[in-house]
Amino acid sequence: MISEQELRDAVRRSRNQGFRALFDAYSGYVYAIIWYRIRGLGTHEDAEEAVSDVFANVFRMFDRIEEGKLQSYIRIVAKHAAIDTCRRLSARPESIPDDPDAFDPAAPETVEQESAFRELWEVLIDEIHALGEPDTTIVMQLCFYGRSAAETAKIVRLSPAAVRMRLTRARKRLRKALSDAGFTL
Repeated sequence: MISEQELRDAVRRSRNQGFRALFDAYSGYVYAIIWYRIRGLGTHEDAEEAVSDVFANVFRMFDRIEEGKLQSYIRIVAKHAAIDTCRRLSARPESIPDDPDAFDPAAPETVEQESAFRELWEVLIDEIHALGEPDTTIVMQLCFYGRSAAETAKIVRLSPAAVRMRLTRARKRLRKALSDAGFTL
């Protein structure tokens, strides 16, 4: 993943190209945050609209975002956009399906399950960020963006074998951290 400093430098050189690089670097991450919260309520188009709103905010506020805080800012804006989208979708009468076959089997069935899943997701994302670099980037690229070890290796400037080894170790640390937090996997 491109570093924040590289993104800031790219924006200074050309706002359009820099913002395009910023979008390319974080759009999958933002989409994952939003889709997690709105799935079962909204469509992929609703998620894409929310992603656009997030980046409109980030681009508008870019010069005011404190150095070193870009990813945190993006995460917070994405969470708020997802919540706003949920509220908007919940207010629409068509968000309540008339068809019982419209049930999404991957979605939690109860409020308790949804709450537990949401808590697990938030702890997982926090623990991924706590891994530190380059492990955070490796996990995000391989697990969230679906990139290969070879593609990820180019991003983090390691060999594909080193990326796979770091991913294995990161997964063990994440399992332990989730277990320590009271989640059973």
